[in-house]
Amino acid sequence: PTVNQTVIQLAPMFLLLGGLLVFKERFTARQWAGFALLLMGLLLFFNRRLSELRDLSGGLGLGVLLLIIAAIIWAAYGLVQKQLLRHLNSQQILWLIYLGAIVILLPAASPGAVRDLNALQAWMLAFCCLNTLIAYGAFAEALEHLEVSRVSAVLALAPVFTMGSVWIAGRFAPGLLEPEGLNIASVAGALLVVGGSALCALGGSGVPALPQPPNGPVTLGSRD
Repeated sequence: PTVNQTVIQLAPMFLLLGGLLVFKERFTARQWAGFALLLMGLLLFFNRRLSELRDLSGGLGLGVLLLIIAAIIWAAYGLVQKQLLRHLNSQQILWLIYLGAIVILLPAASPGAVRDLNALQAWMLAFCCLNTLIAYGAFAEALEHLEVSRVSAVLALAPVFTMGSVWIAGRFAPGLLEPEGLNIASVAGALLVVGGSALCALGGSGVPALPQPPNGPVTLGSRD
């Protein structure tokens, strides 16, 4: 989980870069410094597993490559949703996204497999469903009221919460997750990734206000 949430910090970075192109924001010296910290943090995080990253046939290397592709696609989704908020509200956009997902994924799904889950797995599935709905609902609302850069900065905290959650799970339910085996350098690298991503997101000059949509103005957050 920590590998996933650390590498996926490239997504807010790609979202910010896309915001620079679409919303004409400038990349400042502080943002370049944040970008450098993020790259250094990734190298530190994988300090014991750099050799595995070169193998794209499976395992860690392929997983990280897929995460990078996912980060690019996620950033494109964020930018598209930001544009759609000119014409639709966040609830309408999420409804269309989930409706489209049902149509695309249902032919390959096996709903009957849910009956084979034990009680713990069923509760975990229910939590994931609610978490996705609540998290992306909050994300959509944030894009409607805040600049892309500020949203990206908050998302940068994900690895910290993930490391904390994995530590709590390992302490109170040691058989639930496999130990991740992070050393001090890996933890320091994850923190650098968080700091670099946040610095890059908050070090800009702000995103221009969006044009007024049909149902009223979009209120962007202040820079205070």
